[in-house]
Amino acid sequence: FTSALLAVSNDEQPIVYCLIGHGEHSITNLNSTGFGEFGQLLGEMNTRVRDLSLQKQGAVPRDCQLLIIPGPKTELNLEEQRSLNQYLEKGGRLLVLLNHRSNGGLKSLLRFWGVAIGDNTVLDPDNTLNDGSITLRNFVYHPVVQALKREDLPIRLLLPRTVSALPESDPLAAKQKMHSLIQTGPNGKAYRNFLRSETDFEPVLEAGPGSLPVAAVVERDTLVDVKTDDLARIVVIGDSLFLSNQMIDKEGNRELAWHAVNWLLDRSSLLKAIGPRPIKTYRFEFKANEFSQLAVILIGVMPVGTLALGILVWLRRRT
Repeated sequence: FTSALLAVSNDEQPIVYCLIGHGEHSITNLNSTGFGEFGQLLGEMNTRVRDLSLQKQGAVPRDCQLLIIPGPKTELNLEEQRSLNQYLEKGGRLLVLLNHRSNGGLKSLLRFWGVAIGDNTVLDPDNTLNDGSITLRNFVYHPVVQALKREDLPIRLLLPRTVSALPESDPLAAKQKMHSLIQTGPNGKAYRNFLRSETDFEPVLEAGPGSLPVAAVVERDTLVDVKTDDLARIVVIGDSLFLSNQMIDKEGNRELAWHAVNWLLDRSSLLKAIGPRPIKTYRFEFKANEFSQLAVILIGVMPVGTLALGILVWLRRRT
């Protein structure tokens, strides 16, 4: 139904390419870590989705209106990164979702475009759930997250890495508009070597405690001194698993994907409200400390209270 409405209101059907060849999440895979449901969401948004192997094609196709890099596990080679840079220089649109074990070798390329990626793992003890994921609702005002911020709808990430806009003092910062999108709570911490199992590598605190950024956006006019609407746009999020089939319907993950894609495709009219979201089940989930408190109430306080009430009734009947 959503796709039909978009088809009626928009004559153009954007072509979206998803990068493959580096262990990325498959847009057609329906297992827990696949991106099949995200692929269905892109279809509901009236887009045509295709796979892209830069190793085979050598360049981003001219009809590409949005390129998605969904969690690469291995690094893109220099030729592939050169193709990405050429695509962005022509006003391309790019959504980068980073795997928690790999940055895809994109650290230097993204820094040139205004985004700094940390080789770390972000933890937020105040917002951690039992499954290890964290719920975040600390949004910086931007069209991608304004509806989430207004509705106070959090997102859920799993072992993200820091993703921040370059400081204004950096020479590269003058070339583009940069914004951090999402931050942890005030006690967020980033650890280097957190996921390494070798005993020789102990986790090292790299940043924090503080509000650490885990997503950023960049906008650059690639035609200097010429006013144009053909801007290069990039959204980088320090976690790719949040859009997996297992997590896309948790909290506001689907809405974040909806708004990020619409912003990248210049669909400003669709950024003002929460997008369509299928409701499958209702679940109650608790943070680790909240679950402990609930367990004490259910296992301790309630039985003891019931027993005490029974004793009082028994004593009253005897008297």
